[in-house]
Amino acid sequence: MIYILAFLVFLLLITLSYAIYKSEENDIFKLICLPLLFATALALGFHYIESLGRPAIGEPVGQWNYIHHETDGVDIELWVKDKKGSRLYIFPYDEETQEQLEGANGLVEEGVEVIGNFNNSEHTHGDLEIKVDTRTIPK
Repeated sequence: MIYILAFLVFLLLITLSYAIYKSEENDIFKLICLPLLFATALALGFHYIESLGRPAIGEPVGQWNYIHHETDGVDIELWVKDKKGSRLYIFPYDEETQEQLEGANGLVEEGVEVIGNFNNSEHTHGDLEIKVDTRTIPK
């Protein structure tokens, strides 16, 4: 995916460079635009690579499977698996949510699949609903 994106940006740079070179603008404009064009593409590339792998800010939306969580008393870092794959979320600490996640962690350590859902209509802090998949409870 990143190679396709890099190739498309490279193609765009070549096309724009050619268009600027062939334009009838004065030479100072060309001298300013070409380095600025490459610097912008380079900055966007660094920003994209830097932001890969960062946790999503806020609570996960929809149903998800609990994997693990960590807290520092200020934030909760929640690792979940949903229909898009596994993802790390970070959101403000809440004692009630922390207790529910601790219970979910205990169940997961026993081999039980835990399904979670935040009951929030917007991207505000909502109530956590935890469900246990009874098909995965060890006998």
